[in-house]
Amino acid sequence: MLIGRAVFDNIIIDAAAAIGNATLTIENAGGTYSQTSDIFEVISLNSLARFIIETDLRILHIGDTNRRATAFDIRIKAINGNDEIYTDFTDTVRITSNSQIVVNGNPVSGLTSLPFVNGILDTTITLTTAGLSTISVENAEV
Repeated sequence: MLIGRAVFDNIIIDAAAAIGNATLTIENAGGTYSQTSDIFEVISLNSLARFIIETDLRILHIGDTNRRATAFDIRIKAINGNDEIYTDFTDTVRITSNSQIVVNGNPVSGLTSLPFVNGILDTTITLTTAGLSTISVENAEV
């Protein structure tokens, strides 16, 4: 890891991207040097920043044939830029997995949740693929 300090005469953050994707441009006063960063995301402190998915880890041994296709509870928390539960979040989300998800006995590629209540969603999910699985959440519908 490199640790150091750089001093520049001018640092510019894209003014058009107050919230969302932006770049950072640095340049010296003489105009002989300019460098633009990779794209990064600007998050408002009081807006949705990410989701946290929680469950009881003792039940997630899906590779065990006794656990496959067994429904289990998950809690999804909407987190704001202050790293707190974003209580204003009441949307639905898209839930997907690299394991096969089953809803009412039918395999699906993803599902749309019920609305969050005060930034939290408690729901049940069924995965059927053996091995390690990843559950993903995004602020979109299936």
